Amino acid sequence: MLKDAITDNHNGTYTVRFFQEDPAFGVTATYVTVDDDFPLRHGSPVYAQAPAGELWPAVMEKAYAKFKGSYGLIGNGGLPGQVAFDLTG
Repeated sequence: MLKDAITDNHNGTYTVRFFQEDPAFGVTATYVTVDDDFPLRHGSPVYAQAPAGELWPAVMEKAYAKFKGSYGLIGNGGLPGQVAFDLTG
């Protein structure tokens, strides 16, 4: 599911699909594009980290922060049900 949500645009950007509920149109897909410039501290990612240098957690997190408005707005985890809906529709 996550693999299908992320598209590598092959230009240093990624497009991630999320879902949102629209009163007029029902559940709709929303696409968020982010670059590969992730926040670092001392050469390590500040936020999402994955073993073996996998990039998808950082891509997904950055796109979700953009989708919701900022890293600060997603920093406390939010409501798990809402996050699951945003990812799966």
